[in-house]
Amino acid sequence: MVEAKTTWTKDELWADLAALGEDKVREQLVTGFYGEVGERHALVVEWLRVQDDARKQASQAEQAETARSAKDAAREAASAAKEASAAASRAAAAAERQATAAEHANKRATIALIVAAISATVAIISVIITIHAKYSSSVPPQPPQTRIDLNPAAQSPRPAAEFRLSDRLGEFWPPAGL
Repeated sequence: MVEAKTTWTKDELWADLAALGEDKVREQLVTGFYGEVGERHALVVEWLRVQDDARKQASQAEQAETARSAKDAAREAASAAKEASAAASRAAAAAERQATAAEHANKRATIALIVAAISATVAIISVIITIHAKYSSSVPPQPPQTRIDLNPAAQSPRPAAEFRLSDRLGEFWPPAGL
């Protein structure tokens, strides 16, 4: 222990102080165990200052390491953000291409529906014509009798109210060749 020795070297005193621990040495310094002045008191104060400096250096080194780690983490996060942004851009471009392809497919489908509707209409008309030809009389329709009057003044035009569609339908229905 420090008090039992009357002669000591700086290294021996500091080894004894390290064995006691910083808190105990501070306590003893306050109570005057190392004296109020003198070489021993000055060496104890210096040892405590060295301990404080070492703790500050360790803290600064830890802070510097933390700052380096934070900087590295920020770089990695920025890199990851760039990669995510690039991936999002590629996904957006792919989605746009898919939307364009879907739009073209929809146009083709609409055209196909129109063609199918026209084909169905033609097929229905064909069936109607076939049925009509099958069940109509086997005698072909006679062309309408036209009266030729050599006296044009004697001809009177038929009033519009007397015109009937059935008068003209015989000229066109059924189509020739059925």
